[in-house]
Amino acid sequence: MKKLIILLLFTTLNTIGFSQQIWFEKMYNFGHAEAGNFVVQTPDSGYVVAGREGIAIGDFKMLLIKTDKHGVLQWSNFIGSGTNEVIANSIINCSSGGYAAVGEISLAAYVPDIYVVRLNNNGDTIWTHHYGTPIYEKGTSIVETPNHNFAISFIQDNDTTGILEIDSLGNELWWKKYSLYYNTTNNNYFRSISLLADGGFVLSGVAQQTYIGSATQGIIMRTDSLGDSLWLKQFGGVGGDEFFQAGESPDGNIIVGGISAPNLTSGYGSHILKLDLNGNAIWTKYYGGGNTADDGCVSISNCSDGGYIIGGTVRSVGLSDDMFITRLNSNGDSLWTKSFGGPDADYGYSVKQTYDGGHIITGFNGTAVDVYLVKTDSLGNTDVGINEIAASSLVFSAYPNLTKDVIYLKTDEKEDYTVTIIDLGGRTLFETVVSKTNENKIDLSGYDNGIYFLKISSTKCNATKKIIKIE
Repeated sequence: MKKLIILLLFTTLNTIGFSQQIWFEKMYNFGHAEAGNFVVQTPDSGYVVAGREGIAIGDFKMLLIKTDKHGVLQWSNFIGSGTNEVIANSIINCSSGGYAAVGEISLAAYVPDIYVVRLNNNGDTIWTHHYGTPIYEKGTSIVETPNHNFAISFIQDNDTTGILEIDSLGNELWWKKYSLYYNTTNNNYFRSISLLADGGFVLSGVAQQTYIGSATQGIIMRTDSLGDSLWLKQFGGVGGDEFFQAGESPDGNIIVGGISAPNLTSGYGSHILKLDLNGNAIWTKYYGGGNTADDGCVSISNCSDGGYIIGGTVRSVGLSDDMFITRLNSNGDSLWTKSFGGPDADYGYSVKQTYDGGHIITGFNGTAVDVYLVKTDSLGNTDVGINEIAASSLVFSAYPNLTKDVIYLKTDEKEDYTVTIIDLGGRTLFETVVSKTNENKIDLSGYDNGIYFLKISSTKCNATKKIIKIE
């Protein structure tokens, strides 16, 4: 590729402002061991995290925290006491405001029931309900239905699974339990439920087959709006598979994320699967794993460009576990991977794309034993982005964003600054320090057609903008 040429210009040009992205890495400690199991972005651009707080099994409380868009804690709510164990596995925004979280509560002899908590926007508890029998049950995931009820996927005694629907006040409406036609004594359950455009549901999980021995299979079920099964599919190899999350993809099909061991000797890797609405595989992708590492997708979400973001934990031989995210295009091809964490084990449990095109992931930080919340820019970086507070007094513009050859840069910066060009894979193609000036010209004529990111850095501000090179 040809070198970029920076030329000084002194003409007046119309400008297009930079889109702004926030990034941060935050840990939240409340005096015990905490973990974030699920995260969603809130309508005010902040984040709400659901998980658990406690130092040992039997001493867990449900942890619910809300931050602003910069990760600054706004409120926290802990539900439970020393006489019961309460954990949150999933949380959603509610159409009428506030939040609903689902998990489990152990009221007697540590035998859990499904537990649902309804909160207002300030994190105050509106109501709580538990559902179950004298045997083990827990809620794994929750969605709001078009008629403002809640549908919950649940596990019962580790060999039965299904859907519970409740109304907006927590009253039971119906239960559906499913026979998965597998070994009825081990590992048969759904981990997630998602709403489809037709009002039905798609569920993902794991089942163990007697004829494969100890290997598990990833399972996907589609139901109608009343929970009646339309089809049930299994996928996997002899080493074992498990699906953690499934949902409707931007093109109206079904996207699934999980883990897979392709044989009995290799480590686990990520298994991403796209199905049509009849359960037929459109494509299957595998990432990571092998004989030197274990890693796996435990969360997958749609992105605004038709692609996907996946997250989980990666472990390499001789190294500690790290939280990771991987960006995929619409065909499931990996664009880039980023990992986060310190010298001790760090785990990722839930990832989403954010309103500004970046990504948010939560989990557990092993060094401080805290809730770990990481907000990245659109390329997965936590050191490239915009600090909105610092940037507010400065003007950075680049135009046009669609060009055959030249990008014009304008700034009111009063000191030298750095210009960097980054490709979609996160690779730095060019970087130079530019003396303070009003306007500059960047020549892209020698670059391949495609999408690039222009980054401007100074001691006061970081800014990025997407640019597209065409013929």
